[in-house]
Amino acid sequence: MGKFITSLLLCIFSFNTWAIDEDKFTGSPTREGSIKFTVKRDIDTTYIRVKKEFGFKDNKELSTSSKDRALLKNGSYNYTATPGVSYKMRIRSPHLYKKVVRDHYIQAMLVKNGKKTDITMKFWIKDPKVKKVKKYAYSIRKRTRKAIFSKK
Repeated sequence: MGKFITSLLLCIFSFNTWAIDEDKFTGSPTREGSIKFTVKRDIDTTYIRVKKEFGFKDNKELSTSSKDRALLKNGSYNYTATPGVSYKMRIRSPHLYKKVVRDHYIQAMLVKNGKKTDITMKFWIKDPKVKKVKKYAYSIRKRTRKAIFSKK
């Protein structure tokens, strides 16, 4: 068990160090993209899986570290929830695109639609190597759907 946890922590650490830091593109314009879709999954299950996949934090989780509290000051974090009805979450998060981990701001808006959930994923990225925002959006949609429908 100890080797597994050590390997997992190493993997997480490596994932974070491979990320292209958006701050290095200070001269590049920020590009915004979004993608909307509906899933046949209840809103609360969808919320839990999307939150876990992208590393979103609720207000209680965020208040536990000073590093995370800094997110509140610079406006890169947002969390509002009406359980069973809607969730809106925004945070800076890594995303693997074209075999490179890219660090960007991402926002998820989940809204109950009967037994389904309407999802709007919005992102802001500066990396000039991301040429086609629509393809980037599609990769976020694919990642989101995989997280929602994976058997856990």
